[in-house]
Amino acid sequence: MQYGKTDDVFHAHGPFSKEAAEACAEADAWLKTLVPWLRARGYAIIIMADHGQHEVTRNNGTTAGAHGSASDLDCLVPLVWLPGVAPATEPCNTSSLQ
Repeated sequence: MQYGKTDDVFHAHGPFSKEAAEACAEADAWLKTLVPWLRARGYAIIIMADHGQHEVTRNNGTTAGAHGSASDLDCLVPLVWLPGVAPATEPCNTSSLQ
């Protein structure tokens, strides 16, 4: 699955903009719902970006995001791997764990 809004917003406003921070918060909220749903069904999950971005200033003084350079901002991307887990088939009896 792809959550494309962050990429669109980063390109339009720059990776360090207020709008980018808001788009990241929305992506986090989406993941907060999606990840538990997928894990409960035994899926492994990989969360990553396809590229980084650096900020550029347009001729009118506004900022935007760009990529394609050899800079760390463009080349280094986050990666989170959550291994698959067996789906729950029956309630866990925690009384034997004490």
